[in-house]
Amino acid sequence: MLKHKGDCSSKLEGLCRVRDGSTGELTDGYWYAGVSALTSEQKQPIPVYSRIYSSVEKDYTSNNTETLKSLKFLSSHFPKTTSRALDRGYDSGYVFDYFKISIVPVALPDYPDVKLNLVICNGLGKDPLLLLTNQLALAGWC
Repeated sequence: MLKHKGDCSSKLEGLCRVRDGSTGELTDGYWYAGVSALTSEQKQPIPVYSRIYSSVEKDYTSNNTETLKSLKFLSSHFPKTTSRALDRGYDSGYVFDYFKISIVPVALPDYPDVKLNLVICNGLGKDPLLLLTNQLALAGWC
């Protein structure tokens, strides 16, 4: 989210309502999608994708669509085996669909009372990524 300050900024094209993450207030500004990468050569993350957009422009579809644009950019410019870490807010079904994620309830004989889920993520390499978790928040995506 990019917000504006001052009288001159109120005349900018395409200003839309955004939530200021530091105050929680709604204000005029623009949405921002940014992706950074870590490399073995650099000590700091480097920006690899940056897009400022407005929800009031005619070609705007949704924030989910903008997120998928950034993920598709990564897929077209980096190997599928590259690890990806997503910040808050990316536990939505559309992200799971993009990564071809399935969640399967699992029961282990030695731990019959422990509710577990196996997260299966296809399409990132030759073999699927498997994650066994006891987080019930994921169970809603089964």
